[in-house]
Amino acid sequence: MPDEVQWLQTLDELGPNALDQFNFAASPSRDWGPGVQFGPGVGTVQLSRQSLFSLPPSPELQPLDDASPGNSLTGAELAITEACWLHLQQEAQRLKPGYVLVGRDVLCSYIDRYFNSFNRHQPLFHHPTWTPSEAPAFLIFGVCANGALYSLEGSTARDLFEFATALMPASAYDVPSPFLYEKEHELPSKEDKWDSKTEEEWIKACQRSTDCTESQTMGSITDQLTDESSSAPPNIGTFACHLVISFLLQKIILSHRAQIPDGTEELSTRDEFANLLSRWQQIFKHISSLGSPPDDPREPMLFNSTAISRIAYIRLASDFSHVRRSFGVYSEEQVVELIRSTRPPSRGSATTRAALQACLALRTPTQLGFQVVARTSFWFWSVQHSLSYFECALFLSKWAQSVSCIQDLSLDEQKVLRLLKQLTRASGEHARGETSRPLSALVLLRWAELLDTGTTTVWGIMPRMARILTLYADTMT
Repeated sequence: MPDEVQWLQTLDELGPNALDQFNFAASPSRDWGPGVQFGPGVGTVQLSRQSLFSLPPSPELQPLDDASPGNSLTGAELAITEACWLHLQQEAQRLKPGYVLVGRDVLCSYIDRYFNSFNRHQPLFHHPTWTPSEAPAFLIFGVCANGALYSLEGSTARDLFEFATALMPASAYDVPSPFLYEKEHELPSKEDKWDSKTEEEWIKACQRSTDCTESQTMGSITDQLTDESSSAPPNIGTFACHLVISFLLQKIILSHRAQIPDGTEELSTRDEFANLLSRWQQIFKHISSLGSPPDDPREPMLFNSTAISRIAYIRLASDFSHVRRSFGVYSEEQVVELIRSTRPPSRGSATTRAALQACLALRTPTQLGFQVVARTSFWFWSVQHSLSYFECALFLSKWAQSVSCIQDLSLDEQKVLRLLKQLTRASGEHARGETSRPLSALVLLRWAELLDTGTTTVWGIMPRMARILTLYADTMT
């Protein structure tokens, strides 16, 4: 790491308060990612519990009957009419003779659950104007399938999913569609307009907004981020902020696939992306400084952006995309062998920065308790967090394994390594039998504990991730 990039200062190994505030020495003009806020003076990084965007609120196990008709998104617009239910029943019996569809009230609760969970993280519909009476059958089945999944009714969710896919007018292949990089591709409006339930509310939101007459596009935003002479555009909503960081991550992934053998262009491109992520961080900081309450509609979207940004930082230093792609075709043992054959990240500022970001992802589960987070918060967090956590675990394990045999670690690497040891320190029932394990294995076991949601899971991929991390840890002596 260059001598001038000394951005970690002494990290005192204190007691439980050591996780609440860390002092780093850094250039105040440099951004190190979501959740890292520089205070006054030389490089004070405050990781406050009160941050609503880098850290979620304390998890609360919400009762499932919360999502019943009568909640915030109920009413005539979201009600399944008798005629609509009969049509759905006919379609279901045509596809599976003798099948009896669940009642209208249950379908309404599924729709409510969808809009109060998944749609808050990945807005696909404008919920104030969406109504089942105007939607095709396959779309209603799809929404209800997702709501049933969030209600932990897996059997019903599978049935509804099968009906939705069978009724779709065209086949949908498991190929991610790229973000269109076009100057005229407009970004979503701000949340106050997106959530307006009436025309009057929308007009008032436009009167309060400064961007009602000038639409912002993906092209204009990325142009401003690339141009260091211009300030980062702060006046965008959290949905747009989420799309921009997703776009940058996709560009990083595509850049990895187009690498040239000698690596010269790769190093130059990596520096350019690091600068783009740093400038995107300015947008993130501006939005997070607004101090919205935890139940604000924009909070989940910005929280998801932290997960995507961590993957972006990791992908600048290492590439685990081939591991993720193997999930659908390889056994768990084969995936572990693929991970073992993956080379560790090379040392450098990008790698140390990515290690810090991955460490910060562990901080919330460490404070709240891994089992608590695994059994509560993950019901409502987006799947992006589990995917991010899996890559954080692999990256930190590979990084810890590579630096464990190096004597001349830089000051930066020493501080991040000390932080990692503190965050992965075994406690309680997991302390027994783990004192002899290497740090690289302990990292994997901590993440596996977090991802091991068992039967109380919305995303079926998470227990599989936990098993793979555990198997990989068992290969280390």
